[in-house]
Amino acid sequence: MDDEWLRRARNGDGYAFEMLAAPHENAVYQLCLSMMGHTADAADCAQEAFLKAFRGLRHFQGGAQFSTWMHRIAHNVCVDALRKRKPELSVEALDEEGIFFVSAASGPYEALEKRERQALLSRAFNALPEVNRAALLLHIQGLEYGDIACVTGVPEGTVKSRIHRARERLKAFLCADRELFSDSSVQDSDRRCGS
Repeated sequence: MDDEWLRRARNGDGYAFEMLAAPHENAVYQLCLSMMGHTADAADCAQEAFLKAFRGLRHFQGGAQFSTWMHRIAHNVCVDALRKRKPELSVEALDEEGIFFVSAASGPYEALEKRERQALLSRAFNALPEVNRAALLLHIQGLEYGDIACVTGVPEGTVKSRIHRARERLKAFLCADRELFSDSSVQDSDRRCGS
C-alpha cells in the first residue's frame, strides 16, 4: 500500500502524503528534538521537514527507505536551524546512552551539582564541531551507523569516526572538571578520566 500512497502523493495528493508520512512523524520529531533541544524548535523543524518532503517528493528515487529519506531531510533542516544557534545536550540523554552516570538529585546540593553538570555538558557539547555533534545526536537518537551515513551523506566509517571523536572530546572536556565528572561519574573503563 505504501507504493500506492507514494504514487498518489507524488501527484500532489496531500492525504496520500499524510498516510505515507504518518508512521514517521514521531521518529522525525524525536530526531528534531534531540538535535534542537527545545520542543518548540523541534516542532517547527519537523513541520518544515515534512513540508519540504511533500514539495520534493518527486525527487525521491526510492533507492533508500522513505524513513531514511525523511530523516535526512529533517537532519538538514535542523542543521540549517543550528547554524543560527547551537543546540543543548542533556546529561540525561548521555546517561541513557550509557556514557555518564547521573545520580538522582535527592537534595539541594545534588540538584545544584546536576545543574552545574548540565551547564558544563552544554558548553562541552557546543564546543564540538557541528558534524561531530550531529553524528553523536543521531546515534543517541538510536539510529544505526548505516542510517546515520544515509542521513548525513557520508560513509559509515566517517560516521563512526565522528561519533568516536565527539565522545573523546566530551570526555576530555568533562574530565577536566574532576569535581563534577570524576572517575566514579564515568562508567566504562575506556571512558574513565585519567589520573
